[in-house]
Amino acid sequence: MRKSKSLILLVLLLFPILVTNGVSAYHVQPNNTTYSGESSQGLLPGIYSSEPAPMGITDYGVGPNGFYSYDTTQFLGTVYINSLQALTFTSGSTAVTFQLNVMLNYEARGSSYALWVQDVACFNTVNHEIYFIDNIWNSTVPFGNVTGLQGNGQYAVSSSNGNYPSRVFYGDVSHDPGSIVTQSLPTAFDLLVNVSTNNLGQPVIYFWYNDGYGWINYDTVTVTNVQGATNVYFEVNGYALTGNGNNYDAELVLAGPGGGSNTYINQANVDLLLFYWNGHNFQEVANTYNYGSDTAETSSNVKVLYYYYPYSGLPTGFITTGPGALGPLWNSTDVTCLTVNTGLNQGYVQIYNDSYSYQYAEQVNNLCLFQGGSATFTLTPYVNYSVLVYNTNDQLVGEANVMAQPGSMTTSVTQFNVVIPPSVDLTLGQTTNIPVEIQAYGHVTVQVKGNSLTRTYNVYVNGQTTLNVPVEATSPGSYQLEVNATLFPGFSVVKYVTVNIAQPQLYSVTGSFSVNGQTPPTTPLVTFTFPNGSRVTLPLNNLNIKVPPGTTYSASNITESGYRWIAVNGQGEILGTTQLSITYYEQVQVNFQYQGPAVPTVSYYYLGNLETAKLPVTLWVDYGTSYTFPQILSSSSGERVIAYNYQGTATSPSTFTVTYYQQYYVDVSSPIPVYALVNGHNESLSSGWYNQSTSIDVENVPYYLGPGEREVITSVTPSSSLSVNSPLNITVTPETQYYVQVSSPIPVYAEVDYENFTLQSGWYYQGTLIQVENITYYPSSNERYVITSITPSTFTVNQPETITISTVVQYRLTLLSSIPTYALVNGNNETLTSGWYNAGTTINVENITYYVTPTTRELVTQISPSTLTMNGPSAISVQTVKQYLVQINSQYPVTINGVQTNSEWVNAGSSITLNANLPFYLTGSFSGTAPVALGGSIAVNQPVQETLQTSISLVFVGIVAVIAIVAVGVVIVLIKRR
Repeated sequence: MRKSKSLILLVLLLFPILVTNGVSAYHVQPNNTTYSGESSQGLLPGIYSSEPAPMGITDYGVGPNGFYSYDTTQFLGTVYINSLQALTFTSGSTAVTFQLNVMLNYEARGSSYALWVQDVACFNTVNHEIYFIDNIWNSTVPFGNVTGLQGNGQYAVSSSNGNYPSRVFYGDVSHDPGSIVTQSLPTAFDLLVNVSTNNLGQPVIYFWYNDGYGWINYDTVTVTNVQGATNVYFEVNGYALTGNGNNYDAELVLAGPGGGSNTYINQANVDLLLFYWNGHNFQEVANTYNYGSDTAETSSNVKVLYYYYPYSGLPTGFITTGPGALGPLWNSTDVTCLTVNTGLNQGYVQIYNDSYSYQYAEQVNNLCLFQGGSATFTLTPYVNYSVLVYNTNDQLVGEANVMAQPGSMTTSVTQFNVVIPPSVDLTLGQTTNIPVEIQAYGHVTVQVKGNSLTRTYNVYVNGQTTLNVPVEATSPGSYQLEVNATLFPGFSVVKYVTVNIAQPQLYSVTGSFSVNGQTPPTTPLVTFTFPNGSRVTLPLNNLNIKVPPGTTYSASNITESGYRWIAVNGQGEILGTTQLSITYYEQVQVNFQYQGPAVPTVSYYYLGNLETAKLPVTLWVDYGTSYTFPQILSSSSGERVIAYNYQGTATSPSTFTVTYYQQYYVDVSSPIPVYALVNGHNESLSSGWYNQSTSIDVENVPYYLGPGEREVITSVTPSSSLSVNSPLNITVTPETQYYVQVSSPIPVYAEVDYENFTLQSGWYYQGTLIQVENITYYPSSNERYVITSITPSTFTVNQPETITISTVVQYRLTLLSSIPTYALVNGNNETLTSGWYNAGTTINVENITYYVTPTTRELVTQISPSTLTMNGPSAISVQTVKQYLVQINSQYPVTINGVQTNSEWVNAGSSITLNANLPFYLTGSFSGTAPVALGGSIAVNQPVQETLQTSISLVFVGIVAVIAIVAVGVVIVLIKRR
């Protein structure tokens, strides 16, 4: 039958079924969850949160697993109106708009642009008049205007709204067939937009509709102000917004008649379907919300529900009236995304609910064009779908039957066929299987009838399978079996097979056996099953029996305590005279276990053949044969899984555990030998493989190159203590040290690389600068060691060195003397002071009076000791007495303390008596430091300077006077006597 072709399904059968519990046998639970694309507070995408809003179907790029994005060159919206009544209160209009709103992206001159594209049907709900318009807006920047658009339409200015300025947009009204016409209800129409580029690389936007007058391309708009545009496509992107804050979404919504109006829906029975071109075919969007965002026109008193069409299984947004809530409609976990691998580059696919017959589907003629080898459909789950694929010549070339499950599914197709042998020959009493090869995708019902036999089989076929139908020869003759295979209702293949049954004859059978391995504990037996079902069992050795053709035989196997003997050719059918030579293999049971991070396989011999099996497993292994495991299970850069007990021999029942270790390669880079504690054991550390979790603690063990020279570890990268859990590169950096021997009787101080340290014998890094300081060492406050030589005193460590320090011992001499003291120090006359003197120094203190001034002196009275040798800290006490010089100036002899002298040294603080020998007529006294009469005493507390002052004695004058008077008297007397 010739099939008509169309761009996409435009007519769906029957009314849709509401997808909810209890209404339809094919239903899913309504989605009441919050998608991960929404915020944790349950925020909905878009600008609307409640009615009024543009209500319908929208793909925001938000699904159950969060945000997603895709691009396409075409969007298709389908509208079915069974009944609709609306009113815009502000204007009294009874018209509504059905808007296909999509966002066009293109890139030019290093910038991205977003144009909001509208393909709109304006429908009057009273007189049912319909016409079509398009709009293009600039969403690249806030309040952007459109320029450079060339089509059938004109630019217009939108009215200002509050604080928002007016905007220039592009628009056109179709006057083509099917526009400005009256429709009869129920009615249906399609809106289509697609985009391409011309030879200048300019985006070209096509606007279409189909309301029964065929596909009408009523406007073609070229973006003329760019050339060489790239990434020209319609975009759905939940991750981003346009420059003016609109969503990158695709909408098919019911809204007000224009100008940002809101229409109130009084009554509605409308279905909306939104498709996009997925590169192969038009597919309905899989994640939807029940409201749009980008348009300002809205509707209220609207409920949008998830329905589906029972014949096609396509989901639909069913619009009815009532208080609506904005939210998810369906998502990819509520529907089935079925991909059909057609095997054709181009053709047609028809998918329908297989509760409808194939003959009914042929009448419906519901074909979808595809290209590129496959087609994907968004369907309601939990429905058995029939899939038919036609080539471009309308020939049916493939079929499948699919039980749809939520999520993504894939099926292939093939031409449904059944292959069976034309006839089967049997001997009376024989039973055999007739192979029925089925070529199909899906569930196939096979009914076999004939010779009073009726059997029904239900088989799932994934491309090809063979069904074995048993038949039994119960009576001689021939009869015919009918094999009827049904892929889906009305689509069947019938084939016939003739069964021929003949009388049997007898054949002679003899036999023996051989063993690979040890002799079994008992003789093997063989059982013959005759065509009539009776049996006989005989020993294999010395076997001799006659049997009819079609008799089967089966040699017994022997099992005992983990050993067994298996016949490799122990079964067959007798078709003539036969010499049975049965070969047995002795086997032992081995339980193979493993330890380690990966599952290994074991290679073993089974009945002489090399087999493999995945562990853990218990196997029968040929006796005396070897079994092996991969020594290295996996190996990549720096990582491997390895076993060391990877082989064995099967000689007795046992359990064998192969142990695998996760190992990582540790690359040790070091110019010297390195030692480490590896899992607590002291080892030489070298590059190699180490088990996972091995602990390595690198020890700082010096490497001695020779006497006085070594290498010491200064850094270990990444760490000196680590655990092997990945491939490692351990870099050990050593530095050269030389031994510096310090030979000194005292502690030595030095600047080591310009820092002060106590210098000791030890190891110093090459290049270290050592400057020995000449610092005297004091073991006590009265004893010290004075460095007399340092060899060498300054050097850079580039070889082993010996520093020799020479010292002299000195002791402190404490001189207790108030005057300068002189002594012979080692025979040299020196001024003796408190201080340090070399050990062994001899000191002879001299008793020398110290003259403070010419008239004041300190007279040494005691020296203790006066002679000593410095063999330890010592003290010399010099005691003195202060003396002052007493001087007397006199022309007459004087005495000091009764001693005639003109000067005398007198101890300070003592008292002296001064006197003088004068003529009798003189008298005198001392004047000076302390005036004193003759015979008087003076306390000497300073130098004394006295002068003897003399005068005529008054007594003498008196006597002379008396004498004179007497003499005068005598003279007078004498004179008078004369």
